Amino acid sequence: IGINVSGNFSYTRANQHGGFFGENQVGGTASSFARSLFLARNWDLNLPFEDKNGIPLQPNVTGYDNPRWSAKYNTINSNEERFVAGGHFDFTIKKWIRVDYSLGTNVARIDRREVTEIGSRAASGLGRLVLDDYRKQELESNLIVTLTPELNNQDFNLKVLVGNNINQRTITDALQTGNQFITKGIHTLTNTSQQQFTNDIYTRQRIIGLFGDVTLGYKNFAFLNGTLRNDWSSTLPVENRSYLYPSISGSLVFTDAFNIKSNFLDYGKVRAGWAKVGRDAAPYSLNDVYTIDPSFMGVPAATLPSTANSPDLKPEFTEEIELGTQLSFAKRR
Repeated sequence: IGINVSGNFSYTRANQHGGFFGENQVGGTASSFARSLFLARNWDLNLPFEDKNGIPLQPNVTGYDNPRWSAKYNTINSNEERFVAGGHFDFTIKKWIRVDYSLGTNVARIDRREVTEIGSRAASGLGRLVLDDYRKQELESNLIVTLTPELNNQDFNLKVLVGNNINQRTITDALQTGNQFITKGIHTLTNTSQQQFTNDIYTRQRIIGLFGDVTLGYKNFAFLNGTLRNDWSSTLPVENRSYLYPSISGSLVFTDAFNIKSNFLDYGKVRAGWAKVGRDAAPYSLNDVYTIDPSFMGVPAATLPSTANSPDLKPEFTEEIELGTQLSFAKRR
């Protein structure tokens, strides 16, 4: 009987410097990888690819970027930071009553800078800067009470778990684009002639759950287990946000149950189970909302999503039936 307290914290940071990827035979992309793939095998990559001012040696921007020039000037820099922190305590009230609680968070942030330099076939040869600031945070809370009472009949043993789970996920993503560099080599938004918010996303999803898990064992060879969970989701309509799903399973170690002694069969177990699992929807799936797109030639546009949303959305359920066995032969050889 007593209390135990523990915690953990970890921090990682990764920096990546590379080029653009993808297919660049059509459209205004600047992938040095794709260009290398389609180059003739007799192409001499040791030939000069830029003049003294860093301008590519090619007739016009409608051609393809020299892959060496792209690798040098069309770059993507990504800085990723992630930290994971958590705390846990358990308290044994009595020999058969134990309380566990844990709280943790997982935060990831990516800062990405994409530069398309002046002279590239992409961005109409005028240059482009894309800044992407992405952040995702997940919070998790778990409270579990474990009961293992002693039964009057020593042939049976019982284990009961009841608990509460809370999970919250928050995502923000701000994407800014600057078009047409004013001065070559200065990669800031203030050095572009036109700036726009290409993307500005905020989503939050929260699930609260109550659950129970009961396992009844008989002479350590027969087991019956049942679970029940009810979730409340923030992404579903108020009238449908609560949903319940159960499961039941059983197993029998028949070599112990029937006292089978054999040099051929060492261990035999059969199991069967049925489960129903519920899930909610992605955030903001209830209403069709117009999205204001960046202006084209000074004229803004508004569009509806390609997926139809529904204010009457219901949780999704999946059912599973499982049958299985575990066998061991010839002294576990």
